Amino acid sequence: MMKKLFVILSAIMFAVVFAIPAILSAIMFAVVFAIPAGATDWDFYGSVRMQTFNENQDENNPGNDDVYGDDLKYDDRDSRWDLNTVSRIGATVQNGNISGRFEYGHTSSDVSLRRLYGTWNFGPGELTIGKEYTPIHFVTNQVYDNDYGLRGFGGFFTFNPMIQVKIDGFKLALIRSGVGNADVPDFRDYDTTYPKVEASYTWAMDTFSVKAFGGWSTFEVVNINDH
Repeated sequence: MMKKLFVILSAIMFAVVFAIPAILSAIMFAVVFAIPAGATDWDFYGSVRMQTFNENQDENNPGNDDVYGDDLKYDDRDSRWDLNTVSRIGATVQNGNISGRFEYGHTSSDVSLRRLYGTWNFGPGELTIGKEYTPIHFVTNQVYDNDYGLRGFGGFFTFNPMIQVKIDGFKLALIRSGVGNADVPDFRDYDTTYPKVEASYTWAMDTFSVKAFGGWSTFEVVNINDH
């Protein structure tokens, strides 16, 4: 009985061993022949941006802090000679009505994810899921200080994980919630129950465009008494 069982098991193992390469070959064959049927277009890009500024701060500049602990301020002059933090490398991909992008930013000591998303063109509009510029993104062409773009002075530089619908010039997105620069004494936790909501509409002409945008976000602060 044991001999028959061993023979049966050996036959099963023999069949499985010879069946696996056949299955794998069939899968590889299907994949190889499926690729040309849905041609995918890849477009790689990169941008290396260098800062070559000379900074000269007067001792009376509010941003020139007391760095030596002697209650005095000093004139400060430095060269900013480094990679700009918006240096990047990435690629876009397109296959029919599905497209996507990945993009990484580079500095002299760090690599960070800037954009990673997929988009479905469903005819009247587009559905985007992933990390991308949000609807209220709006900056100037200020180059100094890592292309700061007057952020904090009327500019909004925002790309965050989101789900966005775009129809013509209108965009509506549900975005990862945050607390910004909130600083509340004796807090223990921030509750971000709902996603941030942003919307915009861009009216584009041949020589200019007009953009209206707005958003809503809320969070709760829990103190030491859980209130």
